[in-house]
Amino acid sequence: MRKLVFLAPLLCAAVMIGAAVADEPAGQESTMGPMGPPPEMKEIGFLVGTWDVAMQWRMTAEAEWVPAPGTASYRYVLDSCAMHMDYNGEMGPGMPPFSGSMTQCFDRDTKMWQSVWVDNIGAKIVYYTGSNVGDTVTLSADVLYQGQKVTDRVKTFNHTDTSFDWQMEDSYDGGKTFFVSGKAKYTKKK
Repeated sequence: MRKLVFLAPLLCAAVMIGAAVADEPAGQESTMGPMGPPPEMKEIGFLVGTWDVAMQWRMTAEAEWVPAPGTASYRYVLDSCAMHMDYNGEMGPGMPPFSGSMTQCFDRDTKMWQSVWVDNIGAKIVYYTGSNVGDTVTLSADVLYQGQKVTDRVKTFNHTDTSFDWQMEDSYDGGKTFFVSGKAKYTKKK
């Protein structure tokens, strides 16, 4: 049964590719379009490597900032079609060590950045989408936290080859108002 569950996605992909090829008139090439990494993936190539993260968190707009340092490691995956990041750090006094993973890519059809995040505290996959405007990449997601709908907005800005700023904003009123719940300075290790 486990083998069948593992093979099911592969079989679905093979059937989809076979159907696309079968629909092509004889003597014509496939119209699948561009394949491989979109050119936009080169824009985030500076991320490859290991970064020190000076993170701070707070649970409400009135709360004090709690230092939560960490380390992030980025690498290209899937023939450079996506960027994967592993994060390890602290959440604050009395909290277990924090770890999470993110995979990001550029969807050439929607012209949007996509990112999935999962960590050992939230124990759920969060799907973000967004765009790059000027020096700021903004991704957002609607999630449920303890039964309450929250809109998360994550921004990165002030990008250089060796540093960038990160900020998370939360909204509990459907995106009408946001407060900064997390902020960090990423500095590339030498």
